[in-house]
Formats: sequence, C-alpha cells, structure tokens
Amino acid sequence: MQLLNKEILKRDAHPVSVGPSSIGRWELFMPTRADALEAKDLLETQTALERAETVIRAQEERIQQLQQMALTDELTGLANRRGFTLAFEREISLARRDGDYGGLLVLVDLDGFKSINDTWGHQAGDAYLQLVAQCLQGEVRASDTVARLGGDEFAVLLTHVDEKHGAKRLAKLEQNFARKALMLEKAIPLRASFGYACYDGAHTIETIIQSADLHLYAHKSRNKTLLKA
Repeated sequence: MQLLNKEILKRDAHPVSVGPSSIGRWELFMPTRADALEAKDLLETQTALERAETVIRAQEERIQQLQQMALTDELTGLANRRGFTLAFEREISLARRDGDYGGLLVLVDLDGFKSINDTWGHQAGDAYLQLVAQCLQGEVRASDTVARLGGDEFAVLLTHVDEKHGAKRLAKLEQNFARKALMLEKAIPLRASFGYACYDGAHTIETIIQSADLHLYAHKSRNKTLLKA
C-alpha cells in the first residue's frame, strides 16, 4: 500500500504518523530502545522462572522418592517397620474417628529360615523372603498393608473387616501360603507361624501387637512340637 504525507519522527520517538490514504489515517508505533530492553528482561526473567520451576519439580520428586525409600524394605519392596507403624497408626485413628470396627493384624514368623540360609546360602534366603512377600501381597486388597518388620518377620494389616471375615481371610492366606515353595535343587516349601489380633479404635498399637504375639508364639510352639513328632 502506498502511504502519503509521511511524517517520520526521530529514532527514539514513539509514534510515526501517516497521512490520509485510500482507507483512512494510520498511526504506527515503533518500539524504542527502552522497550526492547524491557522485553529482553521479561524474556530472561520468564526463562529463569521456568528453569527454577523445573529444578523445584525435580527436587520435589527426589524428596518423594527418598521418603518412599525410608518407608520401604529394599529387598522385598514391602513396607518396612516404620512404614507399617505409620499405616497402622493411620488405621487406628480412622477407626477412632469413624467408630469403625477396624480390622485384623496378622504377624508372620518364618519357621526354619536360618537353616535355608545355612544350607543354600544367602542368595537363596533372599529369594525365599521375596517369595514370601509375593505370596502375602497376593492375598490382600489395595487398602491393606503388608510389611517386612525385619529378618524373617512379616506383618499383614487387614483393614475394614470384622472378626468373622478377618478369620476367613486369614485361613485362606495360611492355606495358600502352605502351597507355595521355592524351587532350587529341590522344592523348599514356605513354612511360617501366624499370630493375629482384632483391633478397633479402642485399642493401642502396643496392646494389639502384644495380643498377636501371644497367639503367634502359641502357634510356633505347636509347629515345633509337630516337627519333633
């Protein structure tokens, strides 16, 4: 388009007026040096903010990973003792708040695990522990918690069940557990003693674990008697 009556101001001025044309009057605005510097500063600031946000997100993800690692047993991928305690405390609090009937705590203590390490080596012992973890994990719901408390001790927290249904689930868990075996040069069956205790909002974690422990050691004594027979 041909522009008529051009009146161009000095280099650092703002408007450039353009006279009448076939479509009316135009007024153009040319950026000054200050405008260009301001735009550059804004771009640099935006870029710096985006980089900072990326770094913060990466740090937050790393923190979450470290927190998860602190609550997880490295060998089995189950919750560790700390993770289990936090989950149990949360369930007790919910039961107190909602007046719920709570659930069932199951303690699992492996029978004869030391002999597996002594006979087949620690690599076989680790594989045995991982198989135990898989077996227990396969018998629970997403709302339940399975943990390795340490060594050959495990725990299962069956949440939101009454005593009757909790007992049925425990019986099924024990039956399926007894069917599993680690295949080495020969089959090494899974063997364990189980102890359990029902809980609700009126209990403390300490009293529930003590009650389950008593049941566990009674079961373990029976198993030792059967092995000697």
